[in-house]
Amino acid sequence: MKLDIFQKIGVGLGAALILYILFFTLLKDRASQENLEYISGQIESFERFKLKKKWSVSYNIGLTNNSHKFKIIPEYYDCVKFNEIELKKLVGKHVMLGIDSDKGLTSNYLESVVSLKYNNQEYINLNCVNAKIDSDKKQIPLIIIGGAILIAMVIWGNKRLKKK
Repeated sequence: MKLDIFQKIGVGLGAALILYILFFTLLKDRASQENLEYISGQIESFERFKLKKKWSVSYNIGLTNNSHKFKIIPEYYDCVKFNEIELKKLVGKHVMLGIDSDKGLTSNYLESVVSLKYNNQEYINLNCVNAKIDSDKKQIPLIIIGGAILIAMVIWGNKRLKKK
């Protein structure tokens, strides 16, 4: 099976993207109290965000006198201890946000919130966040390896069928 130049470029870009994702997934550090950047402020807005026809849910948090976008990303949505009604009650309150300093694959403009404290009460379970990080380190490589094996089997099967 010969590939033309565009197919070779596509395969090369696809392999580079997969390696990029794998690299950042495996190098993602666990969140701990020591490696978080803490920002305190009054919550101006607390919005649940869900794209149409998507399963992932996240929360956007706006602080007064701060132009950064703070977000509880979909990966950590299940780690929020309280329901949306309880979280909405935090609007106008002075809170402490723990921002993950390890950006990983996220944008430098996105501030990923892994800790939210109000009145010495933790609203995001840090152990759950770390469990999600550890789970990603196991699942994503397995998915990539499984996909590569599946593609190899399809190519091998097509070659065997063409010989007959």
